[in-house]
Amino acid sequence: MMKNTPLLAVDSLSHYYRQHCALNPLSFQLQAGEVMGFLGPNGAGKSTTLQILAGVLSPHSGSVRIQGHDLFSQPKAARRCLGYLPDQPPLYPEMRVNAYLQFCAQLHELPRSRQKHAVKEVVSACGLEEKSHQLIATLSKGYQQRLGLAQAIIHQPPLILLDEPTIGLDPEQLQAVRQLIRQFGKHSGIILSSHILSEVEAVCDRVLILHQGTMRFDDTLSHLQQQIQGQQLILGLNQPPELKLLSAIPGIKKVTQQDALHWRVYCHDENQDLKALASKLADCAAQQQWGLFELRQERSSLEQAFLETIKHS
Repeated sequence: MMKNTPLLAVDSLSHYYRQHCALNPLSFQLQAGEVMGFLGPNGAGKSTTLQILAGVLSPHSGSVRIQGHDLFSQPKAARRCLGYLPDQPPLYPEMRVNAYLQFCAQLHELPRSRQKHAVKEVVSACGLEEKSHQLIATLSKGYQQRLGLAQAIIHQPPLILLDEPTIGLDPEQLQAVRQLIRQFGKHSGIILSSHILSEVEAVCDRVLILHQGTMRFDDTLSHLQQQIQGQQLILGLNQPPELKLLSAIPGIKKVTQQDALHWRVYCHDENQDLKALASKLADCAAQQQWGLFELRQERSSLEQAFLETIKHS
């Protein structure tokens, strides 16, 4: 791969299910060492995108290049560079763990001399040593997910695609799989699809939000939160005025009621002086005798930032 060539380059990707547009033209890039979270509600286009990137679904338009290889004109070369864990791990219940991984190594065309070592290495990396001779059908959900990850990385791909990798896991299994993803993300580029915000927050350093097949956001997690953090105030009033009176105060974009006594105040500009606006609100509340008892900056969570992005898209 040439210097400055992205690990993954997606350009104007689109897909339709009959008349329904599942994916509007989507473009983005991913570098090695990046862990990107695909966020979006159910039906947003996350799984469709991953299936296209994995080469199991054809797009209606657009291109995908993996380490410079065109996925559609050079599919064999491109697929050697990726590992894919779909939402349902591609396991064979009647096989034993080691035999299954040996089979996966053969599918990825690893040289025979490397296969045994590759199986041993991935069994250790995914914590499957005690289960290596066990039938897959007898594995718990957590160990089946680990095995799904193992088959995706046995050939040490530079690009790893994970579709809902932690769904159905208990807290202990969840922590173990998260740790594996962090470990893989040190050297590979990873795309992790999820509708669970805490999952993306725990392991990703970048987030791409899809809604109704369209990209609504692509940047770091911190930038997503900063988009609304510092632009909102929470106002507590014992004798609140009419909404239109609050909204008419200069510098306020809009006001929404949180409960009987609390209001969320949105600023006009993300660079606005929040202290000046808070002072203005406090003065107004005192003059109008609104019974101010709380005035604070709102610290946004990832959930709030995500919902705001979806709501205003």
